[in-house]
Amino acid sequence: MQEDKEAVFDTADTITSCLQVTGTVLRNLRVNEERAREAASKGYMNATELADYLVRKGMPFREAHETVGRIVVYAIERKVELQELPLDVLRSFSAIIDQDVVECFRSKHVAPSHRRVELREDKLPKPW
Repeated sequence: MQEDKEAVFDTADTITSCLQVTGTVLRNLRVNEERAREAASKGYMNATELADYLVRKGMPFREAHETVGRIVVYAIERKVELQELPLDVLRSFSAIIDQDVVECFRSKHVAPSHRRVELREDKLPKPW
């Protein structure tokens, strides 16, 4: 065997081990859905939803990203979450923000709008 092949085999062994551990973790993972929703509503995780909202309203993504960035900075400086900002404050950043903006702040909308990963038992790596 050539010396350059040894690193390839070591890497393959490491990846195989990592995948086996990952499979075990995923098979045994239990998510506290209520806690996950609560966590998703804090820490500006809903900023992406706000940007998506602005894009759906017709704002170019680059501008939406910049606008939401300014809103997040404003909220951080005031130590409030995005959903705690009054509508008139949000509107001061963009006139296209309307009352329906509250929908994007509801935690049930934060995670589902992004790609969902389905875990299938038959596709997980087998344990050792």
